[in-house]
Amino acid sequence: MTLAVFVLAGCSASEEIAGDAPELWRVQIDQVLASESEHVTEAHRQILADYTISEAEYGELRQQLSDCLSGHGIEHDMDPDQGGSLETADIAGDDDGSRTLDLTTGCLDSTTGPVEAIYLGMRENPEGLGPGEAMRRCLDEAGATELAGVPGAELDRQIKAAEMRPTTPEAMVCLHDPFGTNGLTPDAARELLAGSQMEAGGE
Repeated sequence: MTLAVFVLAGCSASEEIAGDAPELWRVQIDQVLASESEHVTEAHRQILADYTISEAEYGELRQQLSDCLSGHGIEHDMDPDQGGSLETADIAGDDDGSRTLDLTTGCLDSTTGPVEAIYLGMRENPEGLGPGEAMRRCLDEAGATELAGVPGAELDRQIKAAEMRPTTPEAMVCLHDPFGTNGLTPDAARELLAGSQMEAGGE
């Protein structure tokens, strides 16, 4: 296949289409568009071609997923308020659940596929902040004293190197739920800290 590239003011056509899409999501979308995987369908490519995913486009994919599961006789529940949520019941006679799993995986690949993770990520993190940037903002907004003044780049390095060891609930929340979308509360974070400290003491 020959790809025609049009250049305008030093930008490729794909760069111009990407527009204001944050680099984090632009890179991920480019990877999907360049993929030769059989799980990346033409529908996926068409949705991602403009570097945006509308609620309507995602909703249509979720409906297709539901229809696919129903077509296989798989009873399921999809919470509309929780993007990506899916609960299924094994098909009658599928004692170990393997056939249900295979069919469900096939439905996921052919419908929501790689679009879902990008859509949910963009919804949670529209600015495309990296882990360190997101944690830095969360800590500042919480008025946390732990890691005060540590730049986002250093936080990012520690997170990626698995060196981050929070000692306060605020830092624990900002590490694991910087956008506040997973429901991690300070009280729950306090319990996690207590558990990790007990494990460390037992080593």
